[in-house]
Amino acid sequence: MLPGMDGSVRAITCPQCGAALTPPSRFAREAVCAFCQSTIRLDPSAVSVARFRQAFAHWNDPQTHGFQDWIEFGGFRFADLRRVGRGDHCDVFVGIRARPPTERVIVKLLAGGEDIPRFEREWSKLSKIGAIEDPAAGYFSPFVPRPVARGVVIGGGYQGRSALAYRDERGFVHDLQRVRQAYAGGVDPKVGVWLWRRTLEVLAFLHRNGVTHGDLKPVHLIVHRRDHAVRLVGFAPDAAGDLAADIRMSAEAVASVLPPTIPDPFGRLLKRIARAEERTDDALSLRERVGEVSRATFGASSYNPLPMPPQASEETS
Repeated sequence: MLPGMDGSVRAITCPQCGAALTPPSRFAREAVCAFCQSTIRLDPSAVSVARFRQAFAHWNDPQTHGFQDWIEFGGFRFADLRRVGRGDHCDVFVGIRARPPTERVIVKLLAGGEDIPRFEREWSKLSKIGAIEDPAAGYFSPFVPRPVARGVVIGGGYQGRSALAYRDERGFVHDLQRVRQAYAGGVDPKVGVWLWRRTLEVLAFLHRNGVTHGDLKPVHLIVHRRDHAVRLVGFAPDAAGDLAADIRMSAEAVASVLPPTIPDPFGRLLKRIARAEERTDDALSLRERVGEVSRATFGASSYNPLPMPPQASEETS
């Protein structure tokens, strides 16, 4: 390609046959190929690489869009960070991409360098989830983390800390640990039915694609503020592929937010799985059993919301 005076580009080979072109002058807007006789005209809408890079840099600059404070890693910039959690290994923030079109993200910043290998394994697991090619992947994508960026913070606060980011989903607000704190006496057992069934659906999707969770504690199950939906986060990077353990932990997590006395036969099934008195590695089949015993216990399916008190309204993930 040959740059023009106006920043556009001119072809120096024929796009029809590949032969060399000899424009009649530097400022010519068309040329005739001496080999195939095709007429090649300049496209005035073509943009030079330099102009494109300049425009891209301007668009990708947070200050262009009014951001004054951000962090950068993995080639991405993130702003409006708000801490939503602090674990043994990292600090967790919710934020947004610092340019339009933006998106909400969860940013994890590693607390210490000794955990970098574990952090790398966690990123590998998230990448594996993001690469799942399953006909249902689009449907399940809101219910699992989708990786965005990984790297070391090179701009803004937290300089030098290892970081990763994955997409957040609006509406998923409270984890089951906060639900348990808000409902000291336990939630309506009918809520437990859809909590467990939705969790088992996501586990079935992951398991058939070779992914186990490995650390399905209440804090790693995020409930939607309106819909019967559950999002799984906090995947253990070193999970050994124990499908039955995932299912057992799902029962334990759901049981943790229910009253001490749960009507049978739903309560009996939940307790048997949670206590490992019955083991299964088939999450989808168990989901169907939960539906059957819930109908025997509570009757036909119904909408059972999980309202949270105002003091528990802070978002988390």
